[in-house]
Amino acid sequence: IDPALNGKVIHASAFANTTDSISDTKFMVGANAISITRSVEYYQWDEESNSTSKDKIGGSEETTTTYTYETVWTDTPINSSEFKDPKYQERNFTLVNIENNVVTANKVSFGAYTLPKFLVNRITGEVPINLNYTPEQIEQLEGLITAKPTTPVSDTIPDSSSVQVADKYVHMVDNMLYFGISPSSPNVGDVRVTFTKVNPTDVSIIAKVVGNTFEPFTTKNGRDFSKLVIGTVSAERMFAQEHKSNSTLTWILRLLGLLLIIWAFRRI
Repeated sequence: IDPALNGKVIHASAFANTTDSISDTKFMVGANAISITRSVEYYQWDEESNSTSKDKIGGSEETTTTYTYETVWTDTPINSSEFKDPKYQERNFTLVNIENNVVTANKVSFGAYTLPKFLVNRITGEVPINLNYTPEQIEQLEGLITAKPTTPVSDTIPDSSSVQVADKYVHMVDNMLYFGISPSSPNVGDVRVTFTKVNPTDVSIIAKVVGNTFEPFTTKNGRDFSKLVIGTVSAERMFAQEHKSNSTLTWILRLLGLLLIIWAFRRI
């Protein structure tokens, strides 16, 4: 640590490292890593609407809306009680409700310095965590299931009251934990949970030195700025990337402004 750098804006590259062993305790998944991410998806019916308009005699306009339904993987459950078609209402449910989650190491070193949380959260490069549960742990995870099928589970709406029931509803597939009858043949209500981790890696930063850590620096226009990229990247290249990003945003805002002006004149 160089006291002469305290309060100054610096560019530096170093190995972001941690000795912490972190874990997603709910699912008994752990690793020596900078972060562990739990991502959840639900298999649900989804409603899509399509509206068409046509002119009627007398100058009025008639709008017709049609609704179609398909099963999709989504990151949040879908409320099917609001569907327009009664055949599809109340069709969605979930075997288990699980939240997305990120666990981060308490201390990530950057040479002799310590990276603050806001920079640690920008470190990317997720890799899968392969699962290896014991039969006892699988049985424990079965206890998380809050609902099982009580209606037909096929992806069509058959005139049938058959219900598929299985002995096991929890399966391991590499870094995925699957709640359902079969990972290869999903049914409405199934849930899949994947686990990834970010390993220690080289990073480059631009930030203000404060003691043994960093904080954003305030620019002349009052904006807080700091940057972290993966790998050993020069200051010139990092600033060039930031200028390019700002330029792209500028043109997007200009286009949006132009569209708003056109819309305003059309309204007039």
